Amino acid sequence: MTLSSATLTPDSLRSFGVTALLMGTAILVVGQLYAYLPLTSPIAERLGISTTDVELATTLFALCQAIGFLVFGHLNHRWRSRTLFVVGISGLASASLLTALALKLEIGWGFLAGRALQGMTAAAFPPFAITILIEATSERHRPTAIGLLSAALLMSAPLGQLLASMMADAWSVPAVFLGVGALLVPIALCLWQLPFGKAKASRAAPGSSFAGLLHWQALGRFYIAVFVLLMGVVYYYAVISSGETVTNLQWFRLLGAPAVLMTLVSGALLSRVATSLVQTTGLVLAAIGALLSGIVVQGIGLHIGHWLTLGGIALATPAFLHFLGEQPALYRQRAIMLYTFILFCGASLGAPLSQASMAWGQERALAWMSVVYIIAALLLASYRRWPAKLENPQEGSDAIRQGR
Repeated sequence: MTLSSATLTPDSLRSFGVTALLMGTAILVVGQLYAYLPLTSPIAERLGISTTDVELATTLFALCQAIGFLVFGHLNHRWRSRTLFVVGISGLASASLLTALALKLEIGWGFLAGRALQGMTAAAFPPFAITILIEATSERHRPTAIGLLSAALLMSAPLGQLLASMMADAWSVPAVFLGVGALLVPIALCLWQLPFGKAKASRAAPGSSFAGLLHWQALGRFYIAVFVLLMGVVYYYAVISSGETVTNLQWFRLLGAPAVLMTLVSGALLSRVATSLVQTTGLVLAAIGALLSGIVVQGIGLHIGHWLTLGGIALATPAFLHFLGEQPALYRQRAIMLYTFILFCGASLGAPLSQASMAWGQERALAWMSVVYIIAALLLASYRRWPAKLENPQEGSDAIRQGR
């Protein structure tokens, strides 16, 4: 997506404009998952409940978001993608306003219900964004566009927390939720005007069933790697924050932000090398970074480990999305829905798993995470022997019946 005079065509301008709009929306919507972690204590004090109960709101958000992916994926066979997106984002805006009202009136159960509703409605964005990016960008610009969107998705957590803290300091905690609701309305209107996402998802064919998509030699191994992709990131930060080596997790995240630029490197590589190679390399780098962070628990060594971990995930994530774009259109919609569902299911388990492994100590906990990433990398590398690209419904159905 080079903006030189030689390449500044209507096609590249369209790709750049759509990508920029989706990036801004991703930071605002996806950032809702962890944006309020720095505000846990003020929210608990305002509602008169424990911080544990407030932290439960983040878990509720993640779980309801995972369920929302299935709901919106099912409805997409009846409604247009763009219509579903606007309904979901409008619902997220309303849920944000209701959550702000619950905080203002100091209703604890209302706050938890509002966060759960936020998670359910926020699920409308990621599948829509991935689908629109594939539709709205040419094959030439797609790897770079996917890299930029991946960078926004990865940066949504630290930027969301930073913006939430700044707004809470300037105004109040309820004002953060009010601001989110107000910003989402014009975004929904802008994306509604895009001439994409007008079609309904294709009706399921035998080979596009969930059994087919999860079959081991179809996309099964891919989805195992998807499950641990963000789970490892959440687990990594939870383990780091539970130790005594990092006093300010928010700034620790921001210092690692340059590593997110590896998404652009991934975009450049995807046009030159196999997708599975980029995925595998990214997870191996993340494994090395996690291992180093466990061995060197402070100083520059910890930051290098952080950069390797985040940079590896940033390298792998666009390759995961690009892999979905390589699938035939008949399978793509369901594959994207499963991707987002499994991705956020894994993310929701990161924090509980870190709590369970807290007694191990930082070194052993991060070594375990490193092993998990290496196993996922080996699964993805196996695609070099068994190319994972679904063909037509009949072939997929026959392969599953024969147990291949």
